[in-house]
Amino acid sequence: MPEFLDFPMPYDQFQRYAVLQKFLETFYPAKQTRVLDVGGLAPDREGQDHILPLKLVYSGPGIVLDPQFSQQTDFVQGDGTRLPFRDNFFDIAAALDVIEHIPAPGREDFLKELCRVSKGSVLVSAPFQDKNIEKVEELLFCQIKKRYGAEHQQLLEHKKFGLPDIQDISTALAQHTHSGISFSYGSLTNWMMSQSLKNSFMFKKNAAKIHYFLDKWQSHRPQKQEFIPPFSRNYWIYSYDIRQKKLQKGIKAMQEALTNLPPVGLDPHEFPEFHQALLEYLCSDQVAALVVTEGFSRYLKECLNHLLTQKVHLDLDVSIWDLNGDEALKEYLKSQLPGVKYYTCHKDDQLPSALFKVLHRLSGEYILMLADNILLPANTVSQVFAELNNHPETDVLSPRIDWDEKEAISWGRADATPAEGDFDSDKATWLQSDCLFFRKESVYSRKWKSPSLTKDQIFLWERAKVSRPILYVPQHTVYKK
Repeated sequence: MPEFLDFPMPYDQFQRYAVLQKFLETFYPAKQTRVLDVGGLAPDREGQDHILPLKLVYSGPGIVLDPQFSQQTDFVQGDGTRLPFRDNFFDIAAALDVIEHIPAPGREDFLKELCRVSKGSVLVSAPFQDKNIEKVEELLFCQIKKRYGAEHQQLLEHKKFGLPDIQDISTALAQHTHSGISFSYGSLTNWMMSQSLKNSFMFKKNAAKIHYFLDKWQSHRPQKQEFIPPFSRNYWIYSYDIRQKKLQKGIKAMQEALTNLPPVGLDPHEFPEFHQALLEYLCSDQVAALVVTEGFSRYLKECLNHLLTQKVHLDLDVSIWDLNGDEALKEYLKSQLPGVKYYTCHKDDQLPSALFKVLHRLSGEYILMLADNILLPANTVSQVFAELNNHPETDVLSPRIDWDEKEAISWGRADATPAEGDFDSDKATWLQSDCLFFRKESVYSRKWKSPSLTKDQIFLWERAKVSRPILYVPQHTVYKK
C-alpha cells in the first residue's frame, strides 16, 4: 500500500483518504480489490493540473469518476447520480466529501447508485448538519469574501444545498445494504484554526508553497485530538459482505490506526525554505489596478477582460471605482466577477478625500489607475512596473495612449504646453492621462487643482513640488476605445 508522497493535498483531504486507506487495509487487504472513487478528481496545489488522491493511497485497480474532465488514466467523466457502470462492478464505492455538493433531492439517488455498483461496501464522508459546523463554515466564507472579494464556491454550495443529516444518510444506505456503522472524525477546532490560517495566504503566486508547509505542520499535531468533539465530518461505512460485529470490531481497529498515523511533519532542513516562502509572500510586489467608471459603460466589460488576462509576474488586485453608484454594475460584479472589488463614494465627497478613501483600501504598494475604456495589451502591467522601478527617481508614470492615431495625453509645466517632441519628464509638473501608474505614497505630494469629483480631475496629476519627476513612456502603448 503506497504512502502519501510529498504531502500533495490539503490536510483535511489527507484525513479523508487516510480513512479510506485504513479501511482498505483492515477489510480488503487483497491487491485486486476494485475501488470506485466518485468525485475524486482534485486540483493540485498550484491549481494548474489535477491529481487522483485514490492513486496515492491504493495501488490496486481503481477508477475515479468526476463531472470535470481529465486526461488522467483510470479516470471516467460522469455524473454520480447516474453511474455508467453495471451492477456489482466494484468491491468498494467511495464518495469523500461529495454528497454535500449535491442538491438535497438528488442525494438519495446518489447513494442508491453507490450501493448499486458495489458488491462489497460503500464509504461516504461529509460535513453534517450541526450548528457548530455551520457557524464555522459561515465564518470562513465571510472571511474569504471580506479579504479577497471572492465567494468560496464549495462553502457556497454547502449553504445553498444544506449539509446532510447523519440519520438521513444512514437510513438511505441501510435500505440497500446488510450492515453499517457511522462515526465522526476530524476535530472541528483544529480544522477551523487550520483553514483560518491558510485563508490568510491565498490568491498569490506562491501561496501554494505556504499551504504545503502548513499542511505538513498540521499532520504533526497529536492525532488523538481528531477524535475529540466537536467534529468536522462524519463517515458512513455500509456493507453487503461484512457482518455487523466484524464491521464494528474492524472500525475500532481503524480508529486506533488513525490515532497512530505517522506524522509527515516539517524536517529542520525545510525551515529555511518555509521562511523564504513566507518572506516572498509577505514582501512580494503588489499592484492594485483601479478602473474608474461613471457606471456600467459599454466598454467596461472589455476593459476588465484586458485587465484580468494580464500576463504578470507579480500580484495583481483588480477593483472598480464607480463614481455614480450604479447598482446594476455592483450586481454584475457580484454574480459574474466576485474577485473584482467594488468601491463607490458619497455624492458630496470632494476629490482628495474620496481618492484617499479608495486608495487606502487597495492592497498594492503600486497603483495602476485607468479609465473604463482603456484596453491593455497582455503584458502592459509588467512593463510599466519594470519601467517605474528602473527609474527610482520617478513617482508617476504614464504610457502612451493611442486614440484615432493621435496623442490622448497632455503634459507640461504650469505655464506652457510643449509640443509632442518637446516633453521633458524631468521638468514636467503635471499631466493628464486616462492611464497612470504610480507608487501609492506619491499621492500625498499631489496638488489639487480642483476638488470636484470628476474623471477629468481624478486623472489630472499635478505636483505640489517637483521632488521626483513624472515620466512619460511612449514606448509602452495602451489603447482607448
